[in-house]
Amino acid sequence: MTPQTRAYHESERMTKYVMKILHLPVAALMMSACASTARDGANQAHESSPSRTLSARILSRFTNVDNGLEVQRWIVQSASERIAEVLSSLSTSSPVDPELLERLRRNGFRLVVIDAGLLERLKQGIGPFTQDHSEWHGQIESWRTLHHLQIKPEGQNVVINGRVRRFRTGELQLLIRCWTVQMEDGPFLQLEMVPFLDTGPLQRAQLIPGNKLLIGKRIDELALTLPLYPGLAYVLTYESPQISWPGDEAEGSSGIRNQPFSKRRMLGPHEAVESPGLATSIATTLGELLLKINTSPPSHDMLVFIPRIAPELYPPSGDELHSVSTPRSDH
Repeated sequence: MTPQTRAYHESERMTKYVMKILHLPVAALMMSACASTARDGANQAHESSPSRTLSARILSRFTNVDNGLEVQRWIVQSASERIAEVLSSLSTSSPVDPELLERLRRNGFRLVVIDAGLLERLKQGIGPFTQDHSEWHGQIESWRTLHHLQIKPEGQNVVINGRVRRFRTGELQLLIRCWTVQMEDGPFLQLEMVPFLDTGPLQRAQLIPGNKLLIGKRIDELALTLPLYPGLAYVLTYESPQISWPGDEAEGSSGIRNQPFSKRRMLGPHEAVESPGLATSIATTLGELLLKINTSPPSHDMLVFIPRIAPELYPPSGDELHSVSTPRSDH
């Protein structure tokens, strides 16, 4: 073989080797584009499963575009009376434990369940809005901060289950986690939420979610586990325990008659408590502290939990088309 021939073959082998190397980033880019396409298709997650390939369905499981939790965040600058009336008129038979609803009410929270198809009607009835956006959380395997409020420098007196607690520093947070639970009669989304007082040092936001070490104390008196059923929307907002909404019983569980809506609000005994030291503050319930925004008139911070369930997780009987308004069974 002549030197020219050997040089030609060496050049040809080198060219093939370089082309193989160049193909690697191209393949990676194609895979990234496929994943991006799957994420971009999140808004079309409820199309029927037979229309998608097996690989697309597997990919959707990994990217959580079909299953998980959507949270809508609203700030509504409207009178409490109006919000109460509209929410009460649209509420459906609640699958939530009545004892849990009462515990939330005593602590300044209101949780109302409505048909998810009535969300636009609800928004039209309670506006105007100063904030209205949606967040996709998917499956949340570790605790995630959903809502937070920095404690005032002078400290804060907070009523929890009728007793006043003094928070001197830190940040109050609502932590959540959730995952899809498959049952014989169909899936639901399990939501866990717990208030948390974060007393750790302030840190920059982590590039990888969930890596921040939580330092502080859980407020387990208000921890809740809530099954979220598809077809329903769960609206969380605030209200004073002394204010009754349409449909509330005339007397609470404590036997004290609730006060109707009034422009002049009476202060309860727990709100006259003064803390030791120079700085004092009026005590308020945890729900009012976290979700009431002191504008004029006061604004309502509202969190709307909407479960999204993939069609292929339903039994083959066609139950995926069933809009749930009452719990299927006790889970």
